[in-house]
Amino acid sequence: MIVTVSDKYADDREIANGYVKVGKYYRVQALFVGDSEAYMLYEPSVSSIPLPFKQEMFTIIDSRLSRYWHYSPRIMPTQSSMGRTPLLAPKEWCERVGFYEDLVEDRNGAFEVWKGYQEKMELEFSDNSIDLLSSIIDSAGWVNCAVCDNIFMANASGELNKCTECGVVQKNPFVP
Repeated sequence: MIVTVSDKYADDREIANGYVKVGKYYRVQALFVGDSEAYMLYEPSVSSIPLPFKQEMFTIIDSRLSRYWHYSPRIMPTQSSMGRTPLLAPKEWCERVGFYEDLVEDRNGAFEVWKGYQEKMELEFSDNSIDLLSSIIDSAGWVNCAVCDNIFMANASGELNKCTECGVVQKNPFVP
């Protein structure tokens, strides 16, 4: 799922403080859909982990749900979950009580687990802010970077590739 800040919230305190940026596309890392709906969004210039934001502040750009999300119908009994239920998030976040606290405190491997999912979710869906397209080298899945001409294996599970040499994200030519 991809969202962007709604124009009517451009002057909101969270935006003014730089927590999220107007015009930037965010991949939703987790989704609380109970009484207090919230997106968990990652802005690396502000935090090393995803932070909660009210859904009403955003416009949905792509409503497809991540293949990495699981469903949890229970209220997460933690202070940071704010009693929200249900939850769509990576499996460990749904199954492990206190996962977000472990993520915040960098305990029990939670950061490494989330980072693994975050990297996959960043490449899962394309959007109109990405213009570059990798070139197909052969039908076995090898592509050529649109920027540095590096040859690498295309992402088999997403619409985007990230060059292994220069790190530039570009569209996957094997995905229509």
